[in-house]
Amino acid sequence: MTIEECTGPAGALGRSGLGPLRTSRLSTTGSTTTLRDAGIPDRPTGYRWFLRLPDGYSGEQVESAVIRAVGQLPADHVRPAQFAPRIREVLEDVYAGR
Repeated sequence: MTIEECTGPAGALGRSGLGPLRTSRLSTTGSTTTLRDAGIPDRPTGYRWFLRLPDGYSGEQVESAVIRAVGQLPADHVRPAQFAPRIREVLEDVYAGR
C-alpha cells in the first residue's frame, strides 16, 4: 500500500510506503476480504482510488489519526466490522474540520 499525494492539477506526485510490517499483511485479495468483512462492497478491479483530503491534512496525518483511534478500541475488537464504525467517525471528523 502506498500513500500518494498530488499537488495542483498537473502537480508533483509524492509517494511514501507504509513500511514492511504493515505491507506484509496486505494484498489485493486480503484487502478485498477485509473490506467485505467490514460490510463494505468489493472494490471494482482495474481502478486506483484516491482521497481528496481537506486543506491542512496529509495522507500520513489521516492514517495516523485512524491508527490512533483504532488503537484505543477494546482489546477484543479484532474484526474489520468492529473497526469500521470508529474509522468512519475519525474520517467524518477530519472532513468536518474537527
